[in-house]
Amino acid sequence: MNSKEINVKVKIIGNDSNQEKIFTTSLTTTLKKFMNIILKEFDLNKNKVARVLRNLGNIPLFSFFIHDSSSEGFTINLDRNKDIQLKVIPLKYSKKEKKYIELEPEPTIRKRNVPKQIYQLKILIKYISPPIWRRILISNHSTFAELHDVIQKFFDWGNYHLHEFYYYIQDYIRRQIRIQGLDIDGSLPLNSDFYDAREDDIRLCDVFSTEQRVVNYLYDFGDNWEHNIKLEKIFPYKDGFQSPLCVGGRRATPPEDCGGSYGYQEILEIQENKKHPQYKETITWLGGKFNPNKIRTQIIKMTPREIERKFGFNSEVRIEKSQH
Repeated sequence: MNSKEINVKVKIIGNDSNQEKIFTTSLTTTLKKFMNIILKEFDLNKNKVARVLRNLGNIPLFSFFIHDSSSEGFTINLDRNKDIQLKVIPLKYSKKEKKYIELEPEPTIRKRNVPKQIYQLKILIKYISPPIWRRILISNHSTFAELHDVIQKFFDWGNYHLHEFYYYIQDYIRRQIRIQGLDIDGSLPLNSDFYDAREDDIRLCDVFSTEQRVVNYLYDFGDNWEHNIKLEKIFPYKDGFQSPLCVGGRRATPPEDCGGSYGYQEILEIQENKKHPQYKETITWLGGKFNPNKIRTQIIKMTPREIERKFGFNSEVRIEKSQH
């Protein structure tokens, strides 16, 4: 927990009033306590905002200023009609201007100056047993848009549903970082306000590291096919490397639009039971009996030892024992 002090500008907007003052407070101060200080300084009627104060609870300010104040700040509505708003903006002292100035928000995902390398990733569809997975080798300078194409190709998905990437970081609190997937034509299918970046602007090396080894990929917001992407190894980049390569995998990808992991497991059970009332309907929908063990895309099978011999190990990331 950080007891660091923070300087903020507080603005009261609305109700024919535009006031602002600068405050110095601790990041561990609760929002409720901070609000009481503000109400007193601005001489606001506490009774009018009593409901707001009751709902604030004991949330510490560091929950709003995740990166030691590198945030756009936050806004609180002081009345039900949102006519009066209180805006809290983080500040830093500018020696050049000799005054406090508003902070520019830092990007959630920083572009990293990382040499070209080869990432070995294991991608597994979650919530299905036995597991369905692929192991790929890909340049760390590939974008997440390119990784999306790779997943679609080697899992033999149809690429006609929405998708996104997300992962978690631990600052003062655990929070989710979301990377927005693009439509097939390169457009943004959803409101970008809910995302931290777009997939064609972020490279794998900007996110993956020895500390951040896991990213999730969600395909089809209806069936919710969640994929776990794990960085297993990092190899030095070699000229002539044909990226990407799929060097291992098990089991076929489920049929599209089958109802997600639970729907898929149900389909497998139904097709093995000819007496099931939905047997004929299911087989017809599948276009014949589905083989869950047959991978429909080409894989260049290589054992972990063969991969290491070919590309040479060069990483602090240790490979974890996994089923092959």
